[in-house]
Amino acid sequence: MSAAATAAICTLVSLLGTIGLAASDPKRLRRRAVTPPRFARTGLALLTLAPGVWLGATLQGVGFLLWIGASAVLGWIVAAVASRAAASRQQDPA
Repeated sequence: MSAAATAAICTLVSLLGTIGLAASDPKRLRRRAVTPPRFARTGLALLTLAPGVWLGATLQGVGFLLWIGASAVLGWIVAAVASRAAASRQQDPA
């Protein structure tokens, strides 16, 4: 498997973890009076970082660099979308 394909798969796994972390943000959950699940967030953090550890451990330097760059960009996008969604929920009287 090529470095780009490996990095893409690892990035998708990390993206799932990042989306889960954004959905279970304690600050936003407290606002809705929901208790944040601590151990679930730990698992999601491990899911987000495990592909990078695996790429580093298997000495796939090119794949690691592709993964870290793509994960950073996608993490910013997820954070921006989550922030915008939270702001629109605050403006809507419910």
